[in-house]
Order: sequence, then structure tokens, then C-alpha cells
Amino acid sequence: MKEILKISALILLFAMASCGGGEKTNETGDNDSLQNTKSDSIEVLSDTLMSPNDSVVAKIGENPLVLIYYFHATHRCATCLAIEDCIDNVLKNEFADEVKSGQVKLIEVNADDAENEDLCEKYEAFGTSVFITRVYKGSEKSEDMTADAFKLANSRPDDFEENLTSQIENYLKP
Repeated sequence: MKEILKISALILLFAMASCGGGEKTNETGDNDSLQNTKSDSIEVLSDTLMSPNDSVVAKIGENPLVLIYYFHATHRCATCLAIEDCIDNVLKNEFADEVKSGQVKLIEVNADDAENEDLCEKYEAFGTSVFITRVYKGSEKSEDMTADAFKLANSRPDDFEENLTSQIENYLKP
């Protein structure tokens, strides 16, 4: 069992270390914030909106708040871009109403930006990472979906999107 864990960790480390071959640019060709490439229907919060010491309190009645933290490097490979596309598809197609109401929020964090160091430390994120965080009645619970994202987003995006949808639905339940 330990050998399987070691091998899995090495594969994940290799996948994350290989990122950086592709650079995402916006429509003007600038290496600008990814925020400029998002659809108007998905609200992307600023990279520095939340520090690990900030306490997020759900103000949406008695419903939980679900935060999708998408950590990324400045330069991204094809798999990293596929992960982003899957997240966008899920939010647009499955949770448009929840995104519009503010119950589900996407928070992009450039892990290379020194301003985001504390948040990256909190989630132990470097390069591309995906965390789903549920904030409800003063407590937070997070699910690390990074390994699933790297394993599926490029080769089986429907499977990753299904897993992501399921996790968000689970966290939306009071």
C-alpha cells in the first residue's frame, strides 16, 4: 500500500512539475489575468480576495457557501488549461443559478504571485491545484480535487466534470 502511495505521489509531482509549457493569453495577446477570458456568467474573484486568516461567513440565508479555489501558475500546460475549462463548464452548465446568487464562487489564485503566498500555504497549493471549500455555520471543510483533475481533465473531461459536479452538489446541501 505504501508503494502505491509513493508511486501516486511521484506521478502527481511529475505532472505538476511538467506544467509551464503553455502560456494562457487573453484575446488581445497579453499575458494578463485569466479573469479577462472568462464568460460574463461566471464571477471570478480577485487573486488576493481572501487570505487564510480571513473568515468567510455565508450570508446566503441558511445555505452553505461553496468556494472553488483554482490555483494556477503563470505559465500553464495543456492539462492545466483543460482543468480550467472543466471548471468553467461545470459552473456554466450545472451551477449558473448558484453562481449568479453568490452561493457558489470561483476564486482564481496565481500561485506564482508572492501576494498569494499565505493562501497557497493554507491549502498547500503550488502550481495548479483545485480545492472545493464549503463554508457553513462558521466552519470550513475542503476537498482537494487536484489529483482527480490531473488524472481526468485532459483525457476524460466528462468524468472530471461529473466528479466536480457531485462534490459541489454535496457541499451545497445544508
